[in-house]
Amino acid sequence: MIRFRLIIASLVLSAPSLAVATPLSDPHQPILPSGYLADGLISRYATLRTQKLLRNARYISAYQLQLGTDYLSGTDEIPKNVIAAYLWLRSSAMLDPEFAGGEARHQLGELYSGKSGFKKDYAEALKWYRLAAEDSGNVESQNALGLLYVKGQEGIEKDYSLAFRWFLVAANQNHATAQYNLGQMYFKGLGVEKDDREAVHWFRKAAAQQDLDAQFKLASIYATGEQVQQDYVKAYMWYHLVDTADDTDTSAKGPLEGLSLKLRPEQVTEAVAMANTCKESDFKNCD
Repeated sequence: MIRFRLIIASLVLSAPSLAVATPLSDPHQPILPSGYLADGLISRYATLRTQKLLRNARYISAYQLQLGTDYLSGTDEIPKNVIAAYLWLRSSAMLDPEFAGGEARHQLGELYSGKSGFKKDYAEALKWYRLAAEDSGNVESQNALGLLYVKGQEGIEKDYSLAFRWFLVAANQNHATAQYNLGQMYFKGLGVEKDDREAVHWFRKAAAQQDLDAQFKLASIYATGEQVQQDYVKAYMWYHLVDTADDTDTSAKGPLEGLSLKLRPEQVTEAVAMANTCKESDFKNCD
C-alpha cells in the first residue's frame, strides 16, 4: 500500500502548480483548472481500494483506468475532471501497458488529440497511439494512427503508406471503421494502387458490421455504377438500411427520393424486402 501511494504521490507532485489555470512551462502539460486539489486523488483511492488491488499491478492498473474513465465522462458519484482523468490514465498506462494500460494509452492519445477540451498536442497523441498500437495491440489506436497519417496534423506529415498499413492491421482484426477507411484508401489509390474491387470488398465487410458510412458508400457506388454494375434496386436497399438505422441521420432521404423516381413501385418494394432480409440475416445475405 505504501509503495503504491508513493507512486501516485510522486505522479501528482510532479505536475507543477495544479491550482493555476494557466499554461505550464512544459508544453506537454495540460492547462489546469483553478481550485483543483491534487490530494483529492489520493483520498479518493484510499476510500475505494482493496487489498487484492494492491497485491496485483494488473488489477491496480484496471482500477486506475476505470477511475480515469469515470473522471473523463463524470458519474453520479464522481464529477467530471479532465485533469484527474489524465493523471489516472497516465498512471495506468505506465503501470501495466499489456493489460488495462493499453486502453489507458489509447485514451491518452485521444486526450492529446483534443478530446474533452484537453490541450492538443498531436506529437504526444502520436506517441501514445503508437505505444498502444504497437506494444499493446490496441485496435482503436491502430485505426487512429491511420487517420493521423491520412490527415496530417501539426508536426505530423501525411504518410499514406503508413496510414494504409495501420488501417490494414486494424481491418484484419475486424474493426469496422478501419475496414471502411481501408476501402477508401483502395478507392482513392492512397498508399496503395487503386483497386475498385478491393475497395468494394472492404466496404461490404464494414457494412456487414452496420457501419453507416460504408453502407452509404455502397449505396452511392451502386447508384452511380462507377465501380460496380449500376443497380438502382441495390442502391435503394443500402440507402434504406442507412435511413432506417438512425432516426437522426437524414442523409439518405434525398437519394431515396431521387431513386424512387427512377424505380417502378414494385422495384421499391423489392428493395425494401431485400433490406429486411439483409437485416434479418445479420447482414450476411445482402446481395
